Amino acid sequence: MTAPLQVLMDGLSRRLGGSRFECDAEGHVQLVVDERFVVSLLHEPVMGRIHLFAEAGHLPFGPPDGDPERWESSEERMDSEGFSSALRWHAATGALLVMAGAPVALLDEVRFADWVEQFLDQLARLADMAAAGPDVDNPVVIDMDDRLSMA
Repeated sequence: MTAPLQVLMDGLSRRLGGSRFECDAEGHVQLVVDERFVVSLLHEPVMGRIHLFAEAGHLPFGPPDGDPERWESSEERMDSEGFSSALRWHAATGALLVMAGAPVALLDEVRFADWVEQFLDQLARLADMAAAGPDVDNPVVIDMDDRLSMA
């Protein structure tokens, strides 16, 4: 794990009162949250960013013969400080991926923990909507607002 991510993860561990988080050889950490979500964290040292991503569930539509490599993407939203969020939807499987990014330079232990908590809240809301299935009589547009940013 890269040093900045290790420091932030150690702070998160202390805040949660849990054991130390471990990572793989590439500096990738995975957390299992509420026995429901696998959340991945990745530090991108060249860009100076930490990324969060997790599958929120599946949307039950799309072409059955869709391209197995194709992901549809929402517009990535970025606030004035560089916190970003986006959705990806896999055309063949219907998997819904929630993503967020943050500049390492703006994260301390508290801000990192708050950002992760906001991500998890948004992830749970989207998972609940996906699990409920589409309401074809009353369609709702999911607007990825700035809830994943720190502004």
